[in-house]
Amino acid sequence: MIEIINQSVVSSGDYVRYFEQGNRRYHHILDLRTGYSSNSGLSSATVIANNSIAADALSTAIFIMGLEEGIELINNMEGIEAIFFTKKKKVYATEGIRKQFLLVEDKMGFKYI
Repeated sequence: MIEIINQSVVSSGDYVRYFEQGNRRYHHILDLRTGYSSNSGLSSATVIANNSIAADALSTAIFIMGLEEGIELINNMEGIEAIFFTKKKKVYATEGIRKQFLLVEDKMGFKYI
């Protein structure tokens, strides 16, 4: 749960639109460096910003970049915050949103770090 006023919250993730073939999962967020589905270690990235178009672009970008690069990018942007869900079921939030974010009734086994 996030409490915000007059801002946009946009998420990008690999948990809805995907298929599995063999032992590999293919989803709709492509890493242009490889031409394949992003394999950044994230299952979801959420951006909180004043502008929904910027939030949409950034959520996709940081999903592809991964946790460390994504946090670094967001920390260098004023007025933008993010929450990251990893494939290892850990949840990270940038400092500016940490106090406003609450992981409620998690049935998926995620742990807030």
